[in-house]
Amino acid sequence: MQPFQMSAKAKIPLLVINLDREAGRMARFTAYNALPGIEIVRLPAVDGETLDRAELVSGKLIASDLIYSTNSVACSLSHVACWRRIVEQGRPAVVCEDDVALRRDFAEVHDAFAAVLATADAIFWSFNFDMHVAYRIPGMGTCTAIYSESHFHDEAHIAQFQAATARTALYRPERLWGVACYTVTPRGAAKLLERIMPLRNATVDFPYPTGLKQNSTCNFPSLGIDSDLGLVHVKEIDAWVAVPPMAIHVTHNNVSTIDGGHEEARYTARPKNQGAP
Repeated sequence: MQPFQMSAKAKIPLLVINLDREAGRMARFTAYNALPGIEIVRLPAVDGETLDRAELVSGKLIASDLIYSTNSVACSLSHVACWRRIVEQGRPAVVCEDDVALRRDFAEVHDAFAAVLATADAIFWSFNFDMHVAYRIPGMGTCTAIYSESHFHDEAHIAQFQAATARTALYRPERLWGVACYTVTPRGAAKLLERIMPLRNATVDFPYPTGLKQNSTCNFPSLGIDSDLGLVHVKEIDAWVAVPPMAIHVTHNNVSTIDGGHEEARYTARPKNQGAP
């Protein structure tokens, strides 16, 4: 597949995953992110309340023993639908969940990395702040960081973030959680579909610092599309992560696009072949 070169005058498409029954969330997303240089395109999210896991198994969309909650399956399939659209249209797009706030210079910074995007598979513009993110700094090895998620629990700090102009750099990710905002090229979307579908169980081992020069090792099961992509497969694709991030979760008011704010619903493991509640 040939590298895609976006016209300098073309607006950047933002594919926003939003449930049909959550019009208020879409309105809030638009209020935060009606920015110059981008085109907001709403994509209906897959609704976990309507899914039949047996049908998904027979349709080869999920493995029969998948431990994802049904809401997490819905979230994952919503992202998969975005990847398929990107492959069909043959142009990169930004995939966003509807609880995201972008920096106001997002389009300018996105355009500045056009040369990287021309050959890359994906650029992650955000990551979850309540989990470790790790990335490689040339000449310094791997940096592991955890941010203050509670810092953005008020609108004043969100506004300060959106107005910020601190220079952002791209680094190679070792691991990250969160798929709130990322750009995918057609080539990258095709790779993700090949590696991730059907949705199936996976685990990953990784070391992480706990402070005071102590290190620990974690065996982490993939419980959703964010860990499957950001832990299991992120180093199999040509990926970059923006530091500092160019987008944040607005977590203080209903964090999850798919789960209606019940975050624990995404991370409930089930015995093999047990149905959803």
